[in-house]
Amino acid sequence: MSGLKSRAKLLTSAFNSMKNITCTEIEGAMYGFPRVHFSQKFIEQAKSQGKQPDFLYCLDMVNETGIMTVPGSGFG
Repeated sequence: MSGLKSRAKLLTSAFNSMKNITCTEIEGAMYGFPRVHFSQKFIEQAKSQGKQPDFLYCLDMVNETGIMTVPGSGFG
C-alpha cells in the first residue's frame, strides 16, 4: 500500500511541476485529474474548428504521441 501511495504522490508532484498544468492529489484508485490551462489563442483555435479545447488537446495528444486521454468536458 505504501508503494502505491508513494507513486501517487510522485505522479501528483510531476503533474504540478509541469507548465500550465495543475492536479489535485491522486488517491485511491490511482485516477489522476490534471487540468491543462489553455492559452486564449488555443481556445480560439479550437472554437474556430467547432471543438472544445480539451477535446482538441486530447486529439492532438493521441495523434502526436499515441497517448490516449479523456477530455474533461465529456463529464460535464
